[in-house]
Amino acid sequence: MRNRQTLFDRILVGAALIGALLVLVLPTVNAGFLSDDLLDLHHEFSAESFTRFAFIGYRPLNEAVYAVDARMWGAQKAWGWHITNILIHAVCAILFWRAALHLSGSRRTAALAVAFFLVSFATVPSFARVSGRTTPVAMAPLLGAVIMHSRWVSGRKVRDLILGLTLFLVSLFSKETALLCAPLFGMITVNLMRGEGSRTKAFFRVTALYLVPTALYLALRFTWIGFAFGYADSARFGPFMLGNLLTLFRMSFSPWLDGIPLRILLILAAVVLFMARAPWRTRLMLVSLIVLPAVTMVNLPPRSYYAYAALPGAALLFGMTAVSLRGWRGGVVISVVLLGCLLSARDEVSRFLQADDYTSRMIVQLDSLNTSCPGDAFVFISGIDYEVADYSTLWPGAFIEALSTIGSDGSRLLEESSLWEVCWPVIELGGHPSCVFARISETGFDTLHLDPSFRFQPQVPPDTLVSPVNGRIEITGRLLPMKSCSVPGTGRLLVSDPFDRESWIELQPFESDGRTTVYDLESCAAWLLADTSGSAWLLMPDGDGEIAFSGSRLWLEPLEEVLASKNGSFQQSH
Repeated sequence: MRNRQTLFDRILVGAALIGALLVLVLPTVNAGFLSDDLLDLHHEFSAESFTRFAFIGYRPLNEAVYAVDARMWGAQKAWGWHITNILIHAVCAILFWRAALHLSGSRRTAALAVAFFLVSFATVPSFARVSGRTTPVAMAPLLGAVIMHSRWVSGRKVRDLILGLTLFLVSLFSKETALLCAPLFGMITVNLMRGEGSRTKAFFRVTALYLVPTALYLALRFTWIGFAFGYADSARFGPFMLGNLLTLFRMSFSPWLDGIPLRILLILAAVVLFMARAPWRTRLMLVSLIVLPAVTMVNLPPRSYYAYAALPGAALLFGMTAVSLRGWRGGVVISVVLLGCLLSARDEVSRFLQADDYTSRMIVQLDSLNTSCPGDAFVFISGIDYEVADYSTLWPGAFIEALSTIGSDGSRLLEESSLWEVCWPVIELGGHPSCVFARISETGFDTLHLDPSFRFQPQVPPDTLVSPVNGRIEITGRLLPMKSCSVPGTGRLLVSDPFDRESWIELQPFESDGRTTVYDLESCAAWLLADTSGSAWLLMPDGDGEIAFSGSRLWLEPLEEVLASKNGSFQQSH
């Protein structure tokens, strides 16, 4: 019976490995770069990497991994970056197998745990996206530290302890995932202790030991970057953090826990923990392995690639629970759970590839647009869908980086919102910048030309009151020179889309005090292009009150402050 069970476990792990390789891993090798990936293609690593922010945190060794890829593959060999991601994930899987063996003392538990680890939904966003690798890069040395510490507890060889502490410090310098994990090693010690001795004293002694590299990391971090946080949300604390933690835990078990309310999920997690065939000290270690690596991210909105931090603990919990299921019925249950996880992960890979396909086509269209426009023109882009299939596509405005992936120069491709920042310094010096506004899609693009310097005539147009007729105002030559307007109350304004006169573009208010809402017309490309073709209209859908048009240029003073600040920063850096 035992030999049959062992054979089944080997078949299960082999099937999980083959399934993960064929269904999840291989389809991502030829993928390109998405969103954040484009900002991380040119990293360099040096001693200065330990003195600055990187990847929204203090993560110098993560920067080192990116620097190796940047040197080896450059921006035009995305497949190389994806192979690195896959290798990092594979190293994590191998180290997790060894860690699970040490922590559980059961080959069957470790086999079931690593099978779950390989097929979980939580792996996909972390190995498929280049920028998703930050947590796996930190998880690999953390799992190595768990292995070496477990060996130290069993054999009491000092070199194992030193190596464990060193790997723990390496994990910290990769990402903050292990920042609160010192008690985890105390729990591992308590779980693995044999013979006499106070488990309480051992827990606090080992925890204090691992607080030493934690303190060293924090001291260096404070010395070089202070108490700065990468995200503003990082300074928020409250009960919502428990909900975020449960959400990350739920992602590991997708699709089986999808849609379950968090309160019920908390009860279910407690029941599963109770069912796990293990002493209570082992169950507490499991809780530590799930919670402590993920807790540094629970004050941020839960994202799928954060779930990798909780995955080793969730996988080990699955393994310890699954060993209680015996016979063919247990085998069926375990197989169904793993197959469901694999199918959910496969669906996630499909979504990733859908976003990648869109991004690749957009880059081709951007390159075609770039080569078709006059060489001296600034090209302002709109129409890109920055979110496809729950994945970010291009990073807004990062067109230089996007086109560098196909060896093209995108330095003159810009976001519409940067119009005046680019053109005003030229106009101020008496120049006449040539601008092309482009509406891009997967199948092509449309362009409209504009010289914005025509708006800087010596005559200032007089303020004008206009009453909408049936909520509409035709944009005539009398109104086109106007630079701003105000409407009563919180009235909304929409302007005809210059690329499709049957559609409308809603203007964003410049400011509002409840009685009057002010709009900066000149910062809206649709307003600037209103006279390019056909009849243009301004729509006021929430009322018919008079609109006060003005010659006041609202964007100029804030922009000059921004330009002065950037100029000052540039001079300091040089």
